[in-house]
Amino acid sequence: MLSLTIVIPLVPQQDYSFDLSEIEKKKFNFGGYAEVIPSVFNLNTGSPLYLLRYYDSRPGDYEAGLDFRVLFDAGWTEGPFSADLRANLSLNGSEGQWNAGFDLYEGKIAWKPSLNFFLEAGKQRLKWGKGYAWNPVAFIDRVKNPNDPELALEGYTVIRAEYVKSFRGHLRTLTLTGLLVPSASWVNEDIGEKDTLNLAGKVYLLYADTDINFMFLAGSGVAEKCGLDFSRNLVSNFEVHGEGAWNFGEKFSLLDNEGKPFETKKRGFSGLLGLRYLAPTNTTFFLEIYHNDLGLKKNELQKYYSFINEAADHFNLSSDRALMENLSGKQGASYQGFTPMQNYLFLRAVQKEPFNILYFYPAMTGIFNLDDGSFLATVELLYNPITNVELRARAVILRGDGFSEFGGKPNKHRWELRLRVYF
Repeated sequence: MLSLTIVIPLVPQQDYSFDLSEIEKKKFNFGGYAEVIPSVFNLNTGSPLYLLRYYDSRPGDYEAGLDFRVLFDAGWTEGPFSADLRANLSLNGSEGQWNAGFDLYEGKIAWKPSLNFFLEAGKQRLKWGKGYAWNPVAFIDRVKNPNDPELALEGYTVIRAEYVKSFRGHLRTLTLTGLLVPSASWVNEDIGEKDTLNLAGKVYLLYADTDINFMFLAGSGVAEKCGLDFSRNLVSNFEVHGEGAWNFGEKFSLLDNEGKPFETKKRGFSGLLGLRYLAPTNTTFFLEIYHNDLGLKKNELQKYYSFINEAADHFNLSSDRALMENLSGKQGASYQGFTPMQNYLFLRAVQKEPFNILYFYPAMTGIFNLDDGSFLATVELLYNPITNVELRARAVILRGDGFSEFGGKPNKHRWELRLRVYF
């Protein structure tokens, strides 16, 4: 006969208490980080952008740099009201020259009278889009660096109102967002025509476990755009995402066949399709394919590089800087941005704590220009040896022929070490 006895120990009754201040939201909060980044560049001597940047100095095969940054985050909350501030202090040195800067990345105030509505005004990042490396629907945000997309960036000044509603059924959540986007000589000067007030909006749906956004930007002072994005977990460790934007006329400054600047309007589609997969080995893979109708064609970038070579020859013969200064200024802006061409492939793999080394995350990233065959590859080692301290080492390799995007850059290797301390 099987019997089961349950023994319940008797203990004296105890009084339990806790401090409400430990769980209450603080009225003020402050944080941020300080970092130092020494770097060494193996210069690609003779490449077009090397000639453009160093035409009057020619430093040789190597150049060292040292960057200091301090990012401050501060916040205040009082009932339905709150305020946030984010500022960046920087000091950059190279070849004995130092530059200091101060940028207000974000500064906003908000009123949230209920869980369903809030009103916000000030400078902020909106972070529209589901892409990791690119965000064609980020109509009111700075362009990310695809090789370091998690860097803090400066926002734009807007007035934003948002309403949230929850439901039962396939449609679980509906969020309506409206924005006023001013543009003047003192605010948002690079987002549109001066002295205009523009309108943007976003509709968010959580429908059948799929995140979906529809967004637009319109007004007399901006290039009008509309777009959508989505993301969905097909299974717990496999996510797909995508976004697409239609641009109805963006202004670009380009060079004609004689090297003379002219302004043109481009219209078309830009979008990406991507996935994120967490393997059983605790390796996370990212894959994105990006297309941009408004990007440069292969022959357009090659033409720009040809003008640089001609201007460099002219400078060597006459010491006349005018052509080189023009090509490095406004005339060159459309040719020198992050991934300025039309078709790219992005791959990234991050391994969590290999060989049981706690808080160690090595990663590899590749960005491939599908138009000219050039590429950029990065090996990264991230380590958090103690709380609030982060070490990151990176080696970046750029390859391609001399008139390709990455082959024409001023350096062919870059090594950097970042020490970041959070406070």
